Amino acid sequence: IIKNDEINILFDLCGHWANNNLSLFSKKAAPIQISWIGYPNTTGLKEIDYRFTTKYADPSKCDDKIYSEKLYRLPETFLCFNRIDDISFSQTPPLEYSKKITFGSFNNILKISKSTIKAWSMILKNIENSKLILKSSSEIDNVTFEDIRIEFTKLGINKNRIGLLERTENRKQHLLCYNFIDISLDTFPFNGATTTFESLWMGVPVLTIEGEHHVSRVSTSVLKVLNLNEFIGKDLNDFVKKAIHISKDNKKLLFYRKNLRGIMKNCLLADGKEFTKNFENAVLDIWSKHKK
Repeated sequence: IIKNDEINILFDLCGHWANNNLSLFSKKAAPIQISWIGYPNTTGLKEIDYRFTTKYADPSKCDDKIYSEKLYRLPETFLCFNRIDDISFSQTPPLEYSKKITFGSFNNILKISKSTIKAWSMILKNIENSKLILKSSSEIDNVTFEDIRIEFTKLGINKNRIGLLERTENRKQHLLCYNFIDISLDTFPFNGATTTFESLWMGVPVLTIEGEHHVSRVSTSVLKVLNLNEFIGKDLNDFVKKAIHISKDNKKLLFYRKNLRGIMKNCLLADGKEFTKNFENAVLDIWSKHKK
């Protein structure tokens, strides 16, 4: 069907995730094949010609060597957030009335590695009365949640400081849950993507570690577009240090609560029209090179 329809450029949005179509791409169904957005690593297929990324997600020439695809760096961002302007959010961070910092992570539970728990525990240890709220796109049953809390207790954190929010019925209810937290903590080595955007859109800054490869640099790539370098840790110790510093700055947290959405609106991260223009230019550029 693809050949009969004379498709010029075919995009893979799945990579090696379940139910992928890599066997189709291996047959070179279209003259140009591009990997984009769905899978945070190389497909390993020589038949896929390009991979869309940015200078922030893959900043070094060394990054090019680990991909079978040729990296094509889009201007500023390879992601664009579908703005939800009718979702309101609290202008006041919970810290203002609870008098204690509340961290949160709404990333898929499968991304919570032992190294992530270790980092989060170091933060909780250093910030008195702080707590962490978890919420996942995949179901967290009581047994799984208790297993996670046990990992925290092994590192000296009282399990009562780890809370859980159940899955919500729709996206609006999900987004409103960000009203309960002051700062989002990213997962690593597998960063958040949608969750990073959603948190920022709801006025909640995201703290991450700048990793070595794309999968660990997605949040960094988003934060750098917003010039939020103060939320990017260089390593584990810097991640913890930044969390301690920011949690003490009530004025800054209040500023970001009120202004993050506006900051996002004024850049490519949430400007679908401008992002589309860049995307179109990239596709046309690749096609013009192919025709030569």
